[in-house]
Amino acid sequence: MNIMSLNEVVENIKEKNIQTPDELAVINKWDILMLLVPDLTKEKVKIQKKNYARLKTDNLLYMCIDTICRMFLAMVYLESRPEMPNDRVGLRSFKFLIKNKIDEIEELEEELEKVKEGKGMIAVEEHNNEMNSLRKQIKNQSENIEDLEFKLKEQRKFFEDKMNKQDEIHNSFKKNFTDKLNEESAD
Repeated sequence: MNIMSLNEVVENIKEKNIQTPDELAVINKWDILMLLVPDLTKEKVKIQKKNYARLKTDNLLYMCIDTICRMFLAMVYLESRPEMPNDRVGLRSFKFLIKNKIDEIEELEEELEKVKEGKGMIAVEEHNNEMNSLRKQIKNQSENIEDLEFKLKEQRKFFEDKMNKQDEIHNSFKKNFTDKLNEESAD
């Protein structure tokens, strides 16, 4: 394995106009990592290259290597793009950003572990029992509402009938009173 210098790697990237980690050959990714991580030996790289080939794209290690390569590529092309105000990120800020992302990843991993272990969650059987209980409550309330609705309809019919009967009595009194008035005025 031939170790490339920083200048060689940068020239190679610019020469081939490589923009994304997917365009890098596997060996270039490891050259970049060896440049960035001084403790990374040729032997470790050889072993990791074999492991890396087996990784899926949603694997955390794969994503970390991909992210490091993306950041390196961005830094390669950073010099060639026009400078903008507030464009530079200090080393402290960069370390802070990375630390935040690592913390976020750790939190997500802990949450995933909790999900796998079932912590903070109810069992499927318990969930089904709760749902059945709620369904029974809803059914009982629905039946109570139907009973109340029936009673209210019956009460309404009763009072409407009573009101109609009162109207009939009132009309009968009115007719009798009108008839008597007419009889007395005819006399």
